[in-house]
Amino acid sequence: IFAAALLAGTGCSLCSKTLLSIHGESSDGNDEALASPPVQTAAMFFGMLIALPMYWISCWCEKRRGWAGGYEAVVETAKPVPTWLYFLMAAPSIFDMLATTLCMFGLVSVNVSLYQMLRGGSSIAFTSIMKHFCLPGDGLQRHNW
Repeated sequence: IFAAALLAGTGCSLCSKTLLSIHGESSDGNDEALASPPVQTAAMFFGMLIALPMYWISCWCEKRRGWAGGYEAVVETAKPVPTWLYFLMAAPSIFDMLATTLCMFGLVSVNVSLYQMLRGGSSIAFTSIMKHFCLPGDGLQRHNW
């Protein structure tokens, strides 16, 4: 699974870089880059949004038929998710979209390999910092750094 995720992530970054590198001729005959990171992020958002109706259909089928994908449920069904939780999850989602847009702006200027290293390293660093300072409990031990 790790190899599949690595290949999919690399392929996605290469496709993004290729898309951001496309040039075209403008109406006045000049060669212009068609790179538009906000448009690419919006396209990714709407592409992922297509999965939401599929989830609703899956939930509807499960309720209607008691269908569990051909398997018997071993545990009790989960409690329904409260509506306020969806709104609470909107904030991290918006920040993720903003971070993706900023990453796409960076990808216009750097090679894909550098982009991948910086993206992975910054994710680890910021997650560690947030865990240490924002989550209750012991935080990170010395050997975790």
